[in-house]
Amino acid sequence: MRIAVCDDEEKFRFQIRDMIDKIYNSMDVIVDIFSDGRKLLERFDAMPYDVLFLDIEMPAMDGITLAKKLRERSENVFLVFLTGHVEYALEGYEVNALRYLTKPVKEDKLREVLKYVMDKNTSKRQLMVKSDGEELRLSIPDILYFEAQNQYVMIYTLKE
Repeated sequence: MRIAVCDDEEKFRFQIRDMIDKIYNSMDVIVDIFSDGRKLLERFDAMPYDVLFLDIEMPAMDGITLAKKLRERSENVFLVFLTGHVEYALEGYEVNALRYLTKPVKEDKLREVLKYVMDKNTSKRQLMVKSDGEELRLSIPDILYFEAQNQYVMIYTLKE
């Protein structure tokens, strides 16, 4: 699972990342942290994330604007807002936010969100493969067959 945390406050970025690392002490979970939404958008375009934790109040680009831009790129990414201001909750419905977590984030609330996302991702049944140094996600129902070619495996899907 790929996770990104975007918050202009370093303390909160590292708090969330450290809690996720503690919950999922696993190589299957990658957590990237960003202080600026523009950098997150660049990285998202290269390799999408499964869940994004977004601060609402950031100087360069606020979390709601960032979430709208991310929704243009993906309807499937889970958006979780980090805030101390619940008055933004109505705007979260516009971008189909999964949840709001108040700062400082409590570990049990974070664990609930991650369990929900993990359960939903498991039900999607995807296979992560590396092709030419790039990680790809293949939907298992889209896979037609596998072909072994010496030490390589070719995977044929409905698209390619």
